[in-house]
Amino acid sequence: MINRDEFAETIHNIPTPFHYISHARSVLTKHNFIEISEDKLSDATGNFFVVRDNRAICAVKMGNTDHAVILSAHNDSPCFKLKPGCQCSTSNGFKQARVASYGGLTASTWVDRDLRIAGRAIIKNSDGNGISEQLFSTNYPVGHIPSLAVHLSSKSDLAPKFNIENHFNPIIYDSLDEIISKELGVDKSLIVDMEVFFVDAQKPSFVGTDQSLLCSPRIDNLSSAITSLNAFLTAESKYVQILVVFDNEEVGSATRCGAGSNFLPTVLKSICDDDYFPKNCIFFSCDTCHAFHPNHPNLTIDGSPHLGDGPVISYDPILMFSSEMKTCAIVKEIAKNAGIKINQTCDPNNARGGMTFGPMVSTPLGMPSIDLGVPVLAMHSIRETCNFDDIQALQKLLIEIIQNIDNYY
Repeated sequence: MINRDEFAETIHNIPTPFHYISHARSVLTKHNFIEISEDKLSDATGNFFVVRDNRAICAVKMGNTDHAVILSAHNDSPCFKLKPGCQCSTSNGFKQARVASYGGLTASTWVDRDLRIAGRAIIKNSDGNGISEQLFSTNYPVGHIPSLAVHLSSKSDLAPKFNIENHFNPIIYDSLDEIISKELGVDKSLIVDMEVFFVDAQKPSFVGTDQSLLCSPRIDNLSSAITSLNAFLTAESKYVQILVVFDNEEVGSATRCGAGSNFLPTVLKSICDDDYFPKNCIFFSCDTCHAFHPNHPNLTIDGSPHLGDGPVISYDPILMFSSEMKTCAIVKEIAKNAGIKINQTCDPNNARGGMTFGPMVSTPLGMPSIDLGVPVLAMHSIRETCNFDDIQALQKLLIEIIQNIDNYY
C-alpha cells in the first residue's frame, strides 16, 4: 500500500488538474502503457491511455469484454483562479491579483494563508513559429489574503460579511509574469497566455501521536484520483479495466474534459463497438463524502461515517448519487470478504449535500454504478482533514473489486 509520506508529497506536487495528468502520464508510461491520441483510438491495443487537453485522462487494460470495471474520479478542487487579462491591479501601493473563485470553496479559510501559484502557460517558440504548453508551480509563497483586524470590523462576528469580488484578491509583491517566466526559464515576452491557480503553500501534515489524521489541501478529490490510479495499476483481472479521471466536477462537469463530455463514451466505443458493452461495465465514481462533525452534530445523522471507519458508499433517495442496491451489495460483500470496514451514508433532510458526477456518466450509458470515497471534515476548505487509514482502505477495496467483481456480476 502507498506510504503516507509519499502520498502527502504526491498531493503537494499536484496543485492543479494539469499536474495530476502529468503525474498520471509519468506513472502509466513507467508501467509500459502507450499514449495514443483520440483520433487513433480505433488502432488501440494492449495497455494504453489517452489524454484530453491535459485535463482529463482515460487508461485501459484490454481484456475479456464480457465484463469491465471502470474506476473514476475527478482531479479538480475549489480554489482561486486568476481572471484572464487581469494579472494585477494596484491599490494604495499594493499589487493585487484579480481572482475568481473556482468551485464552492469556503472562502474564509483562505485568508491569512501563504499562497503559491501553479498552472500552465502558453509559450511562443523562440523562433516565432508555433507555441507550446508548459506547467509551472512555485515552491514558495507569492502572496496572501490578509484578513480585516477585529478592531476594524463593525461588530464581533465569527463570519464577517465579505464578498469575493472585493475582499479576496491576494496581495502579491512581484508581477506574476515575472514569477512565471523565472520558473519556466523563458523571457516573459514569450508568454502568450497563462492559467493561474492560487493554492495553499503549506505542505500536507499528519496530526496525532499515531500520525493518522491527514490535514491537507485537495483531499477532495486527490484522495480518490491517486488511489484509483494506484489500484488500477496494481490489480489483475482477465477482464477489461478502465481508469478515467475528469476535470471540472467542482463546477458541474459540463465541459469537454468533464464527466458530462463524450470522452469516456468515445473510449468505450473504441474498446468494443457494441451498444451493449457499457451494460457489461460497472462504474465506480470515487469522490469524498462528509464525515461526522463533532462540533456540528445536528448537521449529520445517526450512523454518519467517522474518520477512520473506512471507505463510504454515498446514497441518496432522490438519486443525487448513482449508488444502486445491487452494486452496493456487491461492494459490501467484497469488502466483508477482504476484511475491509465500509460505511454507508445519506445526507440529512435539513442539510442536503452536493451531487457528484456518478449519475451524469451512468445514466446515458445505462451502466450500473456506485459512489464511494473517504469521509472528510472541512470539505472545500483550503485544508481538509481525513484519516489516512481510510485512504489506504479505499485503495485496497478498489483492488479487491477489480479482482473479484466477476464472482458477483
